[in-house]
Amino acid sequence: MQWRVLLGCVAWVSSAAGVTSEVDGQYLLNAETVVHAESTVGTYDRTVNTELSASLQSSGKEVSLEVRRDGHVCVLHGALTGNIVTFIQGQQCPQSIRGEGFQANLDGTLTSGSATLGAHNLTLTTKWDVRGTVKLGSISIPVTGTVSTVAVGPKT
Repeated sequence: MQWRVLLGCVAWVSSAAGVTSEVDGQYLLNAETVVHAESTVGTYDRTVNTELSASLQSSGKEVSLEVRRDGHVCVLHGALTGNIVTFIQGQQCPQSIRGEGFQANLDGTLTSGSATLGAHNLTLTTKWDVRGTVKLGSISIPVTGTVSTVAVGPKT
């Protein structure tokens, strides 16, 4: 009788390990990001198409997704149910971005986010509230806004 329980436990652990290996992986995502920002000098609305790399790791139902673009990294934590990862709202993702003639120091707060796992791909959807400052020369301008991203791509 005890050997049946032991074999059942081994089968359960083996099946859980198989699910984890199917979930974990590297992805190359094509993203469409919609940016809306407001400041004392006006509004900024833009849609940006970019490429992101992502690394998904799971431990049971707990999942972390590391998203990278141009040296910037954001790690999101969530829970796996079936093939859907639901990310915990309120997570922060600070970014410091330098461009020609400006520097933006922004704090993003996740308002909603999920990832859908396909057989060989990942679809990532996030919405963020963003606050921070944009520095133009010696002038710092407070900004607020939203950023929404839909990214899709294959497992590599």
